[in-house]
Amino acid sequence: MRTADLTGAILDWHTARAEGVPAADMELRANGTLCVRNIRGTPGKIVAVQVLDYSTNWALSGPLVEKHMADVECHVDPVRWVCSIGGIGFGPDGVGDTPLIAICRAVVRAAFGDDVEDLPC
Repeated sequence: MRTADLTGAILDWHTARAEGVPAADMELRANGTLCVRNIRGTPGKIVAVQVLDYSTNWALSGPLVEKHMADVECHVDPVRWVCSIGGIGFGPDGVGDTPLIAICRAVVRAAFGDDVEDLPC
């Protein structure tokens, strides 16, 4: 799949992988929600489940801007958001209809390149 075309839970999946979440701990639910199981303490016991909605949640994607020293800007013709890792013109770009999608695509592209594998499920 082309990184530039990723959306929704598939984009969230690859963003989580880029941020170091093991694929074995993630679950794509029937409703299209991506969750991660935080397994700690007692072996095999699920302590918490967290929704990973990077592409729609500023609380998850906002910190990625600072962590990756990303620049996000809006272009008006056509309207689109552009995110560059390490500064405009210095790193992989992510483009999207929203700033969060652009941020996620830039993070995924920086980690895995222009193409990623489809989900394993």
